[in-house]
Amino acid sequence: MSDDDRMPDKLRERLGSSDGRHLFVPSHFDFSDPRGILDFIHHTPLAQIVCRHRGEIRITATPLLHETALDDGGHIFIGHLARRNPQSRAIREGADGTAVIQGPDAYISPRWNVENPGLPTWSYVDVQLRGRFEPLEDEADRRWVLDRTIAHMERHADRPWHLDDAPPELVATLLRHIVAFRFRVHDMQGVQRLNQNRKPVDKQGIVAGLLSCGDPGSTRIAALMAAAMTDQPGDRD
Repeated sequence: MSDDDRMPDKLRERLGSSDGRHLFVPSHFDFSDPRGILDFIHHTPLAQIVCRHRGEIRITATPLLHETALDDGGHIFIGHLARRNPQSRAIREGADGTAVIQGPDAYISPRWNVENPGLPTWSYVDVQLRGRFEPLEDEADRRWVLDRTIAHMERHADRPWHLDDAPPELVATLLRHIVAFRFRVHDMQGVQRLNQNRKPVDKQGIVAGLLSCGDPGSTRIAALMAAAMTDQPGDRD
């Protein structure tokens, strides 16, 4: 018998079924709208890219930028790694991989629930991308990936920094020591665990409790909850 089989009916209803194909996504925490996922990645580009290469799991943190949508529903992202990183060999060989992008997160205390105390839990936003890496070997392509990445990260600056601002010999050295890639994604899944299964009065208590913590994760989760409550008011218990 599985844990789900032993779970009380009322608790199973509260937790919801899983809609995830690979990522565990309880139905009321589903975050599958492609536009929402792309907007999330646009503002949270740092990904943990994961792939298996010659029997070993390799994981590297690197920003991913969306390049284009495909007619078949897939998406292409671009990124880069240090050439001396062992994972770059998997990239150059066109390995399959997963990118995990973690958004804000926060602990949720039962003290903050007004009507139904419940148990402690954790709120968070998480996205996973699955696809295949394609190396970009040409130097012009490697520079293009760096230019795109820098422009994205400098986009709010009054006087953005450009790769042309660096000494040419330093840029030439950098380009020799990176591996750029396209990540051809065929599956995007996300979860937004924002207490959607709580009654409005409990959500309000949780938002107040999160704001009292003062740390960036709690503050961001509170803002996301407040926005969701404004967009979709009502009782989802």
